[in-house]
Amino acid sequence: ISLNGPAFNLMKMFDQTMTWDDIVKYDAISQEGRELVEKLVHQGKDILLGSTANAGRNTFLNLLISSIQKDWRVVIVEKTATTNIDNRKRTVMLETPNNDPSEMKMLIKAVETMRADYIVVNELLGSETVDCLNLSREGHSLISLISAENTLDALKRVELKLLSAQIGLGLTEIRSIVSSAFEIIIHLEYCSNGKRKVSEICQVGCDDLGNYKITPMYRYNKETDKDELLDAGREYMTKK
Repeated sequence: ISLNGPAFNLMKMFDQTMTWDDIVKYDAISQEGRELVEKLVHQGKDILLGSTANAGRNTFLNLLISSIQKDWRVVIVEKTATTNIDNRKRTVMLETPNNDPSEMKMLIKAVETMRADYIVVNELLGSETVDCLNLSREGHSLISLISAENTLDALKRVELKLLSAQIGLGLTEIRSIVSSAFEIIIHLEYCSNGKRKVSEICQVGCDDLGNYKITPMYRYNKETDKDELLDAGREYMTKK
């Protein structure tokens, strides 16, 4: 109930689609970071995209989708359609019929039979997270968006959604599932200086004790205001 009278909230989509060249020009990511992300997507890596509020998550998600190989089949699943994909063939966009988060599970079930090469989920909301991660572990490439404060918080929030789904597994088993479902975490941040930045790109693994092994590949250094391609990122870029 609006206590001070009727209110109208309008979400307006930009007429002009942002490109990789644009966000490099606006200093959201370096050219090295762009090349790293494009290679990760081109090779079909499973990516968890974490983001703080107002960090440009939809713009960046559009760029990730644009980097998927053109002959791959892509299915995009959303509660409310916000992606803006122009002139891409072999792409199916699914939206919940009643803007209800509980309907996301129904859409994910439908995706199982669509033989998608890349599945994009915008964003992980509830119990459908279990089905999304199962699709990834079955061999589908997956890009999923989740609201988070940092890289580790993104993983913790996925854990929480799996725990709330009551699938009968302990925390160690759940962490193993999460780390096997997502190979890469990309985190976006709206910084105190007003910049929207790709703050970190990391590889994800898990040890035998159920602890995450997070290896940074790229990061934004707030102290120096510089973007840095780290050793793990350089090593990955030298591989074919």
